[in-house]
Amino acid sequence: MRYLSDSKSYGFGGSAQYTEPIGEKWTLSAKAELNWAKYNSNRDAFDANGRNDYYSSVSNNHYLIQLYDVTAQYKFGEGSWFTFGGRVSGIMNETYSKSFGIEEYTGKGQWDWFVTPNIRFQYSKGNDRFSLYASGYGQRPNSSRMLPVLNISDPSRLSLGNVFLKPYTTTNFGGNWKRDNKERFSTLMVYVDGRLNTSPISFARWYDTDGILYSIPVNAQKPSVTASLTANYTTPLDAKKNWTLTLNGVMAYTSSVSYQAKTALPGLDKDNFDYSAFMDDFWGNADGDRFYGGLSGFGESRTRSFNPYAGFTLKYNQDHYFISLDQA
Repeated sequence: MRYLSDSKSYGFGGSAQYTEPIGEKWTLSAKAELNWAKYNSNRDAFDANGRNDYYSSVSNNHYLIQLYDVTAQYKFGEGSWFTFGGRVSGIMNETYSKSFGIEEYTGKGQWDWFVTPNIRFQYSKGNDRFSLYASGYGQRPNSSRMLPVLNISDPSRLSLGNVFLKPYTTTNFGGNWKRDNKERFSTLMVYVDGRLNTSPISFARWYDTDGILYSIPVNAQKPSVTASLTANYTTPLDAKKNWTLTLNGVMAYTSSVSYQAKTALPGLDKDNFDYSAFMDDFWGNADGDRFYGGLSGFGESRTRSFNPYAGFTLKYNQDHYFISLDQA
């Protein structure tokens, strides 16, 4: 099979922001942003006998994103302030998909609205500095995951696109603490970073009776989380500070949702595959009533993982060279 692909994209955007000081310590800010883009993708496929209409596809995606931010900032000391507020984002994600067996227009005139936080805190006193943040935004699904075709590039792992994927939200959060001991010339740093996705893009997977694996992207009904905690301590070991010791440790955590078929399902006819008929049985209506209602035979599972790491570095430093020993 020989594939020919042609992709084009273009767009524009703009924003306006206004900031108003109120007294010596308060500041109010407002921002409005608008972004528009269009992405067209055409794929043709040819076999030894000429063109194969099914494996040829058209995916035209255009989206409009509105963003509105309102925040207030209070400054309560030199290098110390607190910003709090939120963001309202609206996403209109329209996708026209065409292939053999389907011609679908999804998301036309449909707006998905999200409210996410916008919080930042920084505090400095003496040798200590603290900071916290949480900021979110809406995201649209990648148009490549919405192609209504059966991908057969790997015959043992077939995949499909889902024309009914919806936008989702991502909130990044974290914080850090840093302490500098000016007498010992040592530094302690602790970081927390994470991401929370609401209605994230996950996958539904199943095997047929011949052991072939299939997958299709779906919006998970429960959020996914990734987070990490990092600690790092560096101190000199001698008065001349030629020798330094660094201790570090990391704890990473992930939690995600996926969907698996409860039993093996019949295989798909790769030569006469009908996307519309498959989605009617697997997905149901545009909101996925059959899939999320369990009528298509899929169950939800959550995967959690913890990954700890600890190590140290011993370093000898001179003016023109250094030697270090690392142990994980």
